[in-house]
Amino acid sequence: MVKIPGGIWFTAKWWMDEYGIIMKDPMLQSMDEQFEQSAEMSRLMHKRYGHLGLGSLNPEPYYQVPQYDGRDLTAFAYGAGKPRWESLTSSYWVDKSVGVWGHITDAAEIAKIKVPDWDNHPLVNEMIERFYKEKDAECFKKGNVSFPWTYGGFHDRRDGSKYNMLGYMTVIDLAPFLYGDTLFFGIVSGEENEDLTYAILEKCYEISQSYAEYTNKHFNIYDDVNGWSTMGGDFSCVMSPSLYEKFCKPYDLRRNREYQEKGMHCVNLHSCGKSDHLYEVWGRYPDQEEIKVMQTRGIPGKLAQLRKELPYTWIQWTLHQPQCDFENISQEEVEKTLVEYAEAAGYENLDISAVVCLPGENTDKNVEAFYRTMEKINETAGQTR
Repeated sequence: MVKIPGGIWFTAKWWMDEYGIIMKDPMLQSMDEQFEQSAEMSRLMHKRYGHLGLGSLNPEPYYQVPQYDGRDLTAFAYGAGKPRWESLTSSYWVDKSVGVWGHITDAAEIAKIKVPDWDNHPLVNEMIERFYKEKDAECFKKGNVSFPWTYGGFHDRRDGSKYNMLGYMTVIDLAPFLYGDTLFFGIVSGEENEDLTYAILEKCYEISQSYAEYTNKHFNIYDDVNGWSTMGGDFSCVMSPSLYEKFCKPYDLRRNREYQEKGMHCVNLHSCGKSDHLYEVWGRYPDQEEIKVMQTRGIPGKLAQLRKELPYTWIQWTLHQPQCDFENISQEEVEKTLVEYAEAAGYENLDISAVVCLPGENTDKNVEAFYRTMEKINETAGQTR
């Protein structure tokens, strides 16, 4: 029996409010400092929620390789400012309200733009030098390491397969970093701008291909890269079905054909926000059995539809604002929500997570309710098989 995993993601803001722990810029934090902080957090989690199986008294060191988002690096290459670290979200940020390409209105001029010289990119150099300085550490030898922007991992519990997926920036995710999000989506939605839109997306595809190949070469510790990530993208949820089919789907399928030829038959599909309007679009994709895993927002009443459209895909279903007010709902609502989702998925090919930002008594009760309910769900799942 394959259980339905479930877990809580405690955000950087929760850690700061509850314990005063500040998430530091990883490029300014040493490996030992990262180990020390993560170990402290694991012990605190065990003290608070150890009865639910969270945390550890003696955590084994695990390392997240310090990396910048490739979209930030690309924007920087064309003149944007250095991405700034935001401790409340534990991530780098750039101002996407304006863009370094925003003044270009001619498709022919977009086509002339050269791919960044990654070898001479100061932030890329900083990232790679840091990696080579630390890659012989024990955590790398044990495999206790992750690469947040260059590789993704997926362990398929259904058959035990393990996939190392090469990170890839989707065109719809990269373009807003270069044009500014408001301007770019204004261009996409205007029929008179079709040539410019295609030129932007084609150039973004070229840049993304170049960056993926470059990072795979310089961070390559895997002999078995057998998949790619990501299809869809963070910004996919803001596209209408017709615009997505016209401007995004061709690049999803083109990328998949190229990687199929290289023997990479695991695809990760991703959409950060509410994207039920795109389920039917993805449901018409060929080679659906290769879309092994998808991360997306939990939407009440919509999981059964997604399961129907993507019957082979392991769905990572995230409870998040505004669709789920996890910290403030009742324990009964937590249980009801989780049970309904498990039933909608047929008790298979699913895991559920909840994002927690605010500490408090009700949050603690809901964390307890979450894990206890997942135990009950898996007992029920075992009885139905």
